[in-house]
Amino acid sequence: MTYAAITMSSAVNAFMWMLDFTNPIIQWTSVGTVIGRACVASGVTALAALDFGPRACEQMRRCARTFATKGSSERLKADAAKFAALVGMKVACEAYAYWKALTSFSPCSQSLELCAWYGVAFLGHAAFIALATTQINEDGSFTEEIPAETRKLIVAFNLGLAALCAATSAFAARGFGGASAACGVVFFAAALFFTFEHTIVPIVKKAIVRGDASNASSA
Repeated sequence: MTYAAITMSSAVNAFMWMLDFTNPIIQWTSVGTVIGRACVASGVTALAALDFGPRACEQMRRCARTFATKGSSERLKADAAKFAALVGMKVACEAYAYWKALTSFSPCSQSLELCAWYGVAFLGHAAFIALATTQINEDGSFTEEIPAETRKLIVAFNLGLAALCAATSAFAARGFGGASAACGVVFFAAALFFTFEHTIVPIVKKAIVRGDASNASSA
C-alpha cells in the first residue's frame, strides 16, 4: 500500500507537468523547465513501481524468513532486525520525498520545490547502502557481506541522482530552461537504467561475449 501510494503520487506529479504543455500552470514557464520537471517525475514513477517497491518488499521478506525459521541464531535475528530497520528508514525517506514533491507545489518559482524533493529519497538510499554492510540472503538463513567498492559505487550513483533532482529544480526555478531540461533528461535516462539494470546488464555482457567470440573466430 505504501508503494502504491508513492507511485500514485509521483504519477500525478508527472501528469500535472505533462498538462503544463497545453495549459501552463505558470504562464512564463519555458518548455525546457517543463521537460526537466516532467522527466524527473516520470523517472521516479518508474523507479517506485518497478524498482523501489519490489526491492524493498523482497528485502523485508528475507528478514521475515529469518524470524520464521526456528533454527535461526540470535545473532542472525539481530542482523535481520537491523537490516529491516534500515529498509524501514529507506522507505520512510521515499514516502516523505514523494509526498513533499507532490504537495509542495506552490509557490513554484520561489524555492527548490517539486522534483528537488525527490532527491531526499536518493539520499535515504545512499545512507541505507552506507550503513548496510551486510544483507540477508534469499532464504533468510545467513548474512552476506556487501563489498565496500560496490557500496561506494551505489552510494555515488544515488548521490548523483539526488544532485540531478536538485539541479533540475534549481535551474527551472531560475528560468534556465535548457539546463533544467538537460538535467531532467539525464536523470530520466539514469532512472531507466537503474530500473532495468538486471535486464540491461546481462544483455550487454552477452553482446560483449559474442563480439569477442566472433573476433576470435575471424582471427
